[in-house]
Amino acid sequence: MAALSRFISRLTDKSHAFFETLKDPKDFQWTDKCEQTLSDLKDYLTTPPLLSKPLEGEVLLLYLAVSEHAVSAVLVREEGRKQHCIYYVSKSLLDAETRYNHLEKLALALVNAARKLRHYFKAHQIVVVTSFPIKAVLHKPEVSGRLAKWAIELGEYDVIFRPATAIKSQVLADFVAEFSPVMLPALEQEVKLRDSEGEKGEWTLYVDWSTPRHPQSNGQAESTNKTVVNMLKKCLEDAHGRWAEELHRVLWVYRTTPKTATQETSFSLVYCAEAVIPTEVHIRTTVSEFLSEEENNELMSLSLDLLDEKREAARLINVSYQLKVAKSYNKKVRYSTF
Repeated sequence: MAALSRFISRLTDKSHAFFETLKDPKDFQWTDKCEQTLSDLKDYLTTPPLLSKPLEGEVLLLYLAVSEHAVSAVLVREEGRKQHCIYYVSKSLLDAETRYNHLEKLALALVNAARKLRHYFKAHQIVVVTSFPIKAVLHKPEVSGRLAKWAIELGEYDVIFRPATAIKSQVLADFVAEFSPVMLPALEQEVKLRDSEGEKGEWTLYVDWSTPRHPQSNGQAESTNKTVVNMLKKCLEDAHGRWAEELHRVLWVYRTTPKTATQETSFSLVYCAEAVIPTEVHIRTTVSEFLSEEENNELMSLSLDLLDEKREAARLINVSYQLKVAKSYNKKVRYSTF
């Protein structure tokens, strides 16, 4: 059955009765449900769908589906008004994954498809057709650590999201509904709760006597100043009177050194390009010799267009780093009850 998984739509759901029976081989019982499942699989295999081969550079569609037991996906290409299946993917939910909320399960279906169909995701732009806010879920990674990891993992692919429309192919009938009917009441409640979080309300703002001159609100300014002062001390040693002459060198080093939390330099997050020292400009290299000023300006403009994406990736890495630090710190905490 594993060898046929790419040809059978939502195979894990169709074969769930088999897996449940095989969990306890000592008490194996071939039930009527297993017989019906086998009969349905035989009927399905008598008229299997024809899979298609994508063309180079073609935009592909991805449909997702979630049930109580599994997450599934199908990769599709469009040819005129027809839709042709390329690959079916299905995964049985682990015990811990069954306790994810419904939108996280839908995101898991996307991540699972990206892992199993990596070569398609690398070579094509993928359009995820969904009626639910998966993008919003993945762009709030502070809710859970796994969402941050999934967002970073999907960041390397060209994935866009599009609202669901009418499915044009009969072979995609299993993906008309993204969730099984049993899950819909809880899903509606979850979506309503999520939407209510963004509604306007009364907010109370607490400040720590912060001003533009003294931004002591979250400790970031103090942390940066402390780093710069420590670097100055190392450069000056005993000659403390020369700090004004050394300051610009220290700031250059600080701005062009990758930070652990973001894996990026401060300079690159502002200009989307790494700093170039004057010596590199005068020395003849492949870039400076064969790249014209017009071409360089075009590349710089392209870099600026990608700046928001670069900053978002750095933010996600920073969130992941903070979660790791918090997890490491919490391991050392000793809880006391009174």
